[in-house]
Amino acid sequence: MIALFTSCYNDSSIREDINNLYTIVGELQEKVNQANSNVSAMQDIVQVLEGRLYITSVTETADGWVVALSATRGLPWA
Repeated sequence: MIALFTSCYNDSSIREDINNLYTIVGELQEKVNQANSNVSAMQDIVQVLEGRLYITSVTETADGWVVALSATRGLPWA
């Protein structure tokens, strides 16, 4: 006697969980990129403070702001 067993394996829940994880990872990558940008801006500010430089002008551009300093070319901050 030969018995055949078939089963219906439904992995849609697992696939949905994986897709949700991809979404979460993508959102985290965006937040890390923004945090890195913020850290870079803070490093620029620290360099300004350490060098005892001062702001000579602030100009708004289409991409953000340009801050001109007393002894540099200016720092673009978006």
